[in-house]
Amino acid sequence: MRNKIVGVLWNNDEISIAEVDGDLYALYGWNGEAFTNCWKVKDVDGLDKVDEETSYTIKPIYRQTGKENSEGNRQRRTAIKTKIL
Repeated sequence: MRNKIVGVLWNNDEISIAEVDGDLYALYGWNGEAFTNCWKVKDVDGLDKVDEETSYTIKPIYRQTGKENSEGNRQRRTAIKTKIL
């Protein structure tokens, strides 16, 4: 199953709602590598948490795409799956 962004939190458009393996999560706490303070929600508006006490770390797994630049680095990355830690 492909994971995807399906919306934003109803009162904060900086927090995305993502579908990961059929469950919905509010993505929060990006540290440059993973979202470190996520929570599972019941619907795409993110109005209700599934569990008040559980938080998740969600890490996108990337595949390099695009052509290499003059320094040998790829110019673009595409998230191909997500890992829940």
